[in-house]
Formats: sequence, C-alpha cells, structure tokens
Amino acid sequence: MATEINIMAIDPGLSGAVAFYFPTHPELITAEDLPVAGHEIDVAALRRRIDQFRPTVAIVEEVAARPGQGVVSMFRFGQAFGTILLVLTNFGEFSELDDFPELLDDALAAASVPNPLPAQRRARS
Repeated sequence: MATEINIMAIDPGLSGAVAFYFPTHPELITAEDLPVAGHEIDVAALRRRIDQFRPTVAIVEEVAARPGQGVVSMFRFGQAFGTILLVLTNFGEFSELDDFPELLDDALAAASVPNPLPAQRRARS
C-alpha cells in the first residue's frame, strides 16, 4: 500500500509562509502566512497547523543574511528560523536536506506519485 505524501514547505521569517501539498490530491493545496504573535513566530499556532495536516515531508527554505540588512532584523529573522526548526524537530526526526530534489523524487516514487515539478526546475545547478 502506498504512503500518502503530504509536503509542507516553509518560507521562514516573520513575513514568511507555510504551504501544504498532497500530490495525490492537488486540490487540497493550502498556503498561508506563518502565524506571528508580536515579533515572534506563534509556536502554538504553528504546531496546531502542522498537527492538523500531518506532513510526511518538510522543506524549509535555505536562508542567509543579505547585504544591507540591519542587526535587529537579522536577529529576528534568525530567531524565527530557529523557532521553525525547533517546532519541526518536535514532530519527529528532522535533518537538513542538501539533496532535496533527489529525496523528493524518491519519496514520490515510493508512493507511486509523479513529481509535479518539471525536470528542469528539479535539477540542482
């Protein structure tokens, strides 16, 4: 029996977003702003959303500082990024994925689901 794949993708930061996608049910895709309380990620609300959708794959955008960013904004961004990683580790094993395109291909193939991304978008440079 094939495993139902549910992909969660997070664009980190206080103005970031979270999306959930079921490749076998593309009509169930959802994307929304990350929950924020004050100047921090709302951990309880994010945990509830993750618990509600039960993702089998989690993707967090790789981020880095950009020239011209202020110290306070970078600190808040780093704090939000760390909070997201902490929340994910509380849901199970989590590791940084440098070879994500290959892992996604493998996960979707194991579930007998074609990869929805065109091959040229999946290739890493």
